[in-house]
Amino acid sequence: MKKSINLSLILRLIIWLCCAVSFALILFPIKSFMHIVNVFAYFTNLSNMFVFIITTYFLYKTFKNIKHNKNYIAKANAILHLFVVFAISVTMIVFTGLLIYIASNNAWDILSNSGKHFITEPLFHYVIPILFIIDYVLFAEHGKITYKKAADFCFYCVVYFLWLVLRAQTHTLLHNVPSINYQSYYPYPFLDINQLGVVKTIISTLTCMIGFYVYSLLLIWLDGRLNKKKVS
Repeated sequence: MKKSINLSLILRLIIWLCCAVSFALILFPIKSFMHIVNVFAYFTNLSNMFVFIITTYFLYKTFKNIKHNKNYIAKANAILHLFVVFAISVTMIVFTGLLIYIASNNAWDILSNSGKHFITEPLFHYVIPILFIIDYVLFAEHGKITYKKAADFCFYCVVYFLWLVLRAQTHTLLHNVPSINYQSYYPYPFLDINQLGVVKTIISTLTCMIGFYVYSLLLIWLDGRLNKKKVS
């Protein structure tokens, strides 16, 4: 148990530091309130912020347990923990499977930017997601989530889309949209109402929702399988 606690502490410290460094690079210097709003227009940044928050909680609980000589690994609500896994893994999958290829003619240009993006892009899209998934597999409570909860994960995606529409009403252009052709009020080309039109955007959004729902069901199934392996 002592080795497991130490391993969880080391892994979570690494995740926390990766998040802290990345957010420091993209947030500072804070030029205005809209700068913060625009940073969190991106699904990637929101997902990584969820990881940062829950990992901060884990570390707080771990140090508190150590102080009181309690030998158990800090855990979160099972649904909340899996939701963060859902969000951060979607970030990695969508980036790898779609965004990196529409970012430019050179598929890997987005990872070869100079300056802060050279650090934040790999951390946000690969390092943090992979480490957090490992943390979930090793230390989370498994087998407690029913398939009905898959719809809750998709509800977050609906709220996120509504947030994008609301943010777009500020008429503030985003400068890091993964497309070489234009700047936009929307962070992702497949959700850009101005470019696609209402009908195509609705179709694109519904397609995403179906994909996210199926993926949520898959994660819940895998979570159940992890529990069975632990029991056996």
